[in-house]
Amino acid sequence: MVVLMYAGMFALDPLYELLPGFAGVSDPWSRLPVLSNFAMALNMTIPMTLYMICKRHSWGAIAEMSAAMFLPAVLTSGPFLVGSMTAGTMMTLSHAAMIPLMGLAAILRFTIMRSGARRVK
Repeated sequence: MVVLMYAGMFALDPLYELLPGFAGVSDPWSRLPVLSNFAMALNMTIPMTLYMICKRHSWGAIAEMSAAMFLPAVLTSGPFLVGSMTAGTMMTLSHAAMIPLMGLAAILRFTIMRSGARRVK
């Protein structure tokens, strides 16, 4: 999954850099840090989602993994916007939190599915 996330960054980040350029914004990574934080999450989510669809994961599991990608961006944008966090810290914390949140989502899904299966019997 992490390899796919990196592939998404390398493949889609150049596209992200082009789009703001059409609006006259050069270097969106430093000039638009909040948007860039969400763009990075999206760029990593797209290949992960496609892979999960190919592997026939449920839409619930795909939604949970996608939420795990975007939740850190949401949570770190607030402190950045009020000035209590730098752009670099916002991006670093967002990316560092993605993997543990994905693991937590998978553990919770497995635990809930397993406990639900016991109740049926």
